[in-house]
Amino acid sequence: MNYSLYLSSEEQAPTEATSAVPETLIGPPGQALIGCWANTNKNSREILRFEIREKSPDDKDSALLLTVHSAADDGEKNWGESEITTLFEDNINKAGFDAFIAEYHFDGQQVRLQANMNLGLLIMTALHTYKGEGGQRNYFSREYFRRQSVI
Repeated sequence: MNYSLYLSSEEQAPTEATSAVPETLIGPPGQALIGCWANTNKNSREILRFEIREKSPDDKDSALLLTVHSAADDGEKNWGESEITTLFEDNINKAGFDAFIAEYHFDGQQVRLQANMNLGLLIMTALHTYKGEGGQRNYFSREYFRRQSVI
């Protein structure tokens, strides 16, 4: 899994008053993201809810897994599990990650999910890319999710 920091211009270079970036992270990566999240728009026709959980302790990597449930004509579609490939934190002095990237690959379609936390909500952008014939146009959606529970 990749880890990244977003740094404002003031944070990009340490000064005498600040220390350099710590070499180790405190706490499990992505802890703030773990749980069940529900769309704040009950009428959404896109992603309805999702869960983020840690991989089994038996796995060598400490990656997070994402399971997405979206709206479908006959109710709801489970996209299955996908590994969160990259975690981000928004402040160099923070001890946790609160943004991520994950991807799903379907027949003729790829969906790249980019999400970040803000004021207790998780904002997710879904970038839908279609491949092959069929005349589908690429599109994106942005939705807001609130935590339902911690796993």
